[in-house]
Amino acid sequence: MLRHNDLKAWRIFLDVIQVGSISAASELCQMEPSNISRTLTALEKSLGQKLFLRQNPIKLTTYGTRAVRLAQNIIDAHDQLVILGGTQNQTLQGPIRCGLPPSFFDRLLLRYYLDFNKKYPGIQIQRQDFRKPAPIEFYQKGNMLDLVIGYGPDPEMDRAFQYRLGECLRIPVASSAYLEKYGTPKKLSDLKNHILLDRDNALIYTGDYFVDTGEHDIVLRFAKKISFSSPTSLKEAALLGGGIHHGIPVIYCYKELERGELVALPGLWKFQPLDYYLFIRKESAELQRVQVFKQFLLDSLKEEFQLCGELCEKLGLK
Repeated sequence: MLRHNDLKAWRIFLDVIQVGSISAASELCQMEPSNISRTLTALEKSLGQKLFLRQNPIKLTTYGTRAVRLAQNIIDAHDQLVILGGTQNQTLQGPIRCGLPPSFFDRLLLRYYLDFNKKYPGIQIQRQDFRKPAPIEFYQKGNMLDLVIGYGPDPEMDRAFQYRLGECLRIPVASSAYLEKYGTPKKLSDLKNHILLDRDNALIYTGDYFVDTGEHDIVLRFAKKISFSSPTSLKEAALLGGGIHHGIPVIYCYKELERGELVALPGLWKFQPLDYYLFIRKESAELQRVQVFKQFLLDSLKEEFQLCGELCEKLGLK
């Protein structure tokens, strides 16, 4: 019989809430939807309370809404006890669970990380994609993260230490070969002759990041649009001359800009600058392995943001 303090059941409950449906949670939990439903029903029975008004789509009862935060605390406390047990010996061994923006590690940290791994081979960096703006949530996909890199600052965050990494512009770009073939657009009306390279309808759904264009139909101005699910594929398509990249953080492409492989098109539309922050949970910050990894991140990314800023000034983007 399922007990109300069954950690696996609470993890499943939180996973279902996070992804919004039992069917979506099935892949995340690697369980059949019917087994997830039975687990949730058994959890409700053990509590003597209904968590859901309905399960597909998810709608929580008042009790279920209150249970979300308490369940997060239960999982957090358990995970911290496990971590604490591992700190009594070899504090520079063990996992660090990191939430990073998609492709952030491969593009910016990989070349530094190889040296870090040689120095601290006992530390395992467990990475998962993290792309949520503030408010920052450390509970993701059934795990409590130790740190995340996201946009900040988060004035409501009292469970974490916040470290500013740097500001980064986000601009549309295209390859020099593409612009030689199709011409360089100078104004929005020129876009009728161009191809848009987009990611997940980003120009539609990131309106909060736009400034002073007054435009809401930019996508419709292009002759054609090609969408990509991966930011890496989107950047490669731009490098191959496939079209105009809708907007890439300069930190991800400053080397290609410097070499002339990509050309900045800042006059078309503008985004709000991105302010990158490192958030570390206060409980995790006490671990020595997290402390050394924090310093690694601050040192490595300081160099990257400095190089990026210097290029932006050189190109007159600031």
